[in-house]
Amino acid sequence: MTDKPYKIKVVQKRDPWTGKFGTFDSFALQLEGFDGWVEKSQKQETPDPQVGDEIFGHIETTTRGENTYYKFKSASKGGGFGGGSNAQTEKDLQYIIMMLEELTLRRESPDNPTPRDDNLPSDDEASKPFDLSEIPF
Repeated sequence: MTDKPYKIKVVQKRDPWTGKFGTFDSFALQLEGFDGWVEKSQKQETPDPQVGDEIFGHIETTTRGENTYYKFKSASKGGGFGGGSNAQTEKDLQYIIMMLEELTLRRESPDNPTPRDDNLPSDDEASKPFDLSEIPF
């Protein structure tokens, strides 16, 4: 099984299914350089594959009785940090960047200030006069 890039020629969305790791979307794909249909499953949060997208991985063959089925297994292109990434297309990378930016903005919003690493008061709090009558002893 050698992992390589495949370009998607045709996409047909199938019914979602639920397993022990959550609910997944299922797709039937036709890929350049491979005859027949290949099944690809992915988490529902992942953007749907589109015609023209490039996916990286390998095709596994399963035979049940007289029928042969093909499943696409995504793989990391390697490199990077911590074992690589499961992002397979430029669209996946754009989605990941968008989510990271949203999390950063949400964390730094006035309603949810960024927690301080030190336990010191902020500059605004330090400049306020301190009322000794508030000390409970």
